[in-house]
Amino acid sequence: MEKLKARISLIEMMSLVLLSWGIFVMSYLIRAFSGAKYWVVTGSIFPYIYILLLLGFLGKRGLRISKEFAVSLVFVLALFTGKAFLFAGSPDVNFLNIVAGTYSSVIVSWFYPTWAREYVSKFLPSWLVPQVESAVLAYYQGGANPDWSVFAAPIISWTLVLISVIFVTWPMIFLILGPHWFEIERLQFPMSVPAIYITNEVFPSEEENNWLSIIDFKRARVKAFWAAFTIGLILNLPFILSQVLPEVPLGGIIGGGYGTYPVSLYQYVRDWLPSSHMDGQLVLYLALLYALLPLDLSISIAITGMFFGLVYRPLVVRMGIVSGVDPGQVWPIPHLEFRVGAYIGLGLIALWVTRERWIKAFKSLKKDFDVDGFSMKIGLLLMLAGTILLVGIFTVAGGNLGMMLIWFIIFTIINIGCAYIWANSIWLGGDCHGYMSWRLGHYIGSSINVWSAAAPQENSALAIYGLACGTMGTCAGAYQSNSFIAQPLVSIAYGYAKATGSDMRKVLIYTLITCVTLVPFALVVNTYVNCHVGILNTSESSMDVYYWGVMSMTFDTGVRRLTYATGRLPFGEYWGATIISAAIVIVVYWLRSIFPWFFLHPVGIAIGFAGSGGWNHWLNMVIGISTRILLNKTLGPKRTMDYLVPILSGLAVGLGSLYLIVGLFVASTISIPNLLMLWK
Repeated sequence: MEKLKARISLIEMMSLVLLSWGIFVMSYLIRAFSGAKYWVVTGSIFPYIYILLLLGFLGKRGLRISKEFAVSLVFVLALFTGKAFLFAGSPDVNFLNIVAGTYSSVIVSWFYPTWAREYVSKFLPSWLVPQVESAVLAYYQGGANPDWSVFAAPIISWTLVLISVIFVTWPMIFLILGPHWFEIERLQFPMSVPAIYITNEVFPSEEENNWLSIIDFKRARVKAFWAAFTIGLILNLPFILSQVLPEVPLGGIIGGGYGTYPVSLYQYVRDWLPSSHMDGQLVLYLALLYALLPLDLSISIAITGMFFGLVYRPLVVRMGIVSGVDPGQVWPIPHLEFRVGAYIGLGLIALWVTRERWIKAFKSLKKDFDVDGFSMKIGLLLMLAGTILLVGIFTVAGGNLGMMLIWFIIFTIINIGCAYIWANSIWLGGDCHGYMSWRLGHYIGSSINVWSAAAPQENSALAIYGLACGTMGTCAGAYQSNSFIAQPLVSIAYGYAKATGSDMRKVLIYTLITCVTLVPFALVVNTYVNCHVGILNTSESSMDVYYWGVMSMTFDTGVRRLTYATGRLPFGEYWGATIISAAIVIVVYWLRSIFPWFFLHPVGIAIGFAGSGGWNHWLNMVIGISTRILLNKTLGPKRTMDYLVPILSGLAVGLGSLYLIVGLFVASTISIPNLLMLWK
């Protein structure tokens, strides 16, 4: 019997929209005016465990709120806290960075960078970048109401750009890639494991009316969860105290916050292991995560990462093959430059294994069918509309249609590969690929004479190509893995919803509508606030406008000059490294599919190429893998997983549980006073 579609509640949907607006305003104001605390409080200050416990308490009292509303609300909170939120309930890069790094950085370009005005006036239309001095000056320095006649067109244009990304990514993950990863490959979506565990323990199962099982202390797993939660809370308490009571001497027990402690061993081995990465970080929840991941994945990360970080780099330096540069960025093995190729390889693998789903999706234009209750035809039309809109806007702005299609294909395949990494592991790869992706397209464009390989040059197609790479692909870009509207983090939202038994159609509709309505609201609020206070005076400017410097990338990567974005390898050699690394990942996948004994994991290889996921976490790998092997031998695989999940969940969420205190402290003592002082 076909399962009935869950009813879409207009009240729940409108509540989510209004909550997203309210949380955005709160998060934006707290962070933008937080001064030096900009990376301590990144927005939403409510760890999700409190929200879920509240909803469970209300449900137990008879006020039933749907699980789909709860899952969507946790995602809304995550929008303004970042990629670590579903895991630990604590801060990181998020939607606020997208607004600032994409929209704000472009809006101020009439004044910053100081040399950009000449190029903006030549190459960029005013409906993308405002060019009326008085209006932009107000946004930059504050002191006036917004001139909506100037800002209306850019707001509409960037709203359409961001919405087009949403139209591409959400249906792609929810209707095609996500179902394959969850149902066929049985991936864990580890970043959402704590949220999955807590949600399933708060909401009742279909068989029983057992709300709030998470406080049933008769169960051993619940005891394990709360014991780990308490440990996490205690371990992070010194860091929290250091933020609200800096005068209290706490010394080295603070660490980096949220269970992160620096490890500095390189000073002891530099003479005989030059350029090795013995320094790193002990991250408690990552150590447990390595125990939770499949052993073949953890071991593959460890083998690759530790080989490059601890063996290859010292070897080529001592042999005199490499000197004076980072050994990972030059031949014989430019493994840091291998990253994008590895992401492309994984993306191609993901597309290949889901090829039948893609073919069936295109056939839905003639004969529709549902995926988890949602129309595949509507999903495909949304993806096509998003693609046409995104490519079309940049093309109409002055880009070359062929190159913008190539740009979209490169970015999309990389993001799919990154989503595959995140669905398998955690945020250990795939971020901030805009500069690296730019190199691939620049070489293609110069090879087919769309632009020259040399700089300077007056070429609108190259300027727009740089604009697309910069606004979409820097660490604050809207179409790379740190973005909460790109494929990697959407995959985590999918895994969370699916593993909690939520109605996927309902979650998809709720989150789609929430994101689509949030974008124009956020840009309007951003414009209104900055015209009164001046983005120059906010914390937002120091990182997302100046540091990411979208316009610096746009014109300084071929039009005005060639900068560090070009990398250490010549463009042709960079393409060679990209092809080699993509081939390595694909061959590893092929060998794995042919020979049952072949244990290397392509995702582990891709993660191990880069320091962020490889050697920097070597200590966590050693602890996690050793723990998993030991527990498997003593408890058995099933009991090991039965206890690892609540312990990991409790520790991770416990570490983030006091984030609320820091948020309230920063809001009341720094952000609100700064806002009142600056408002004109």
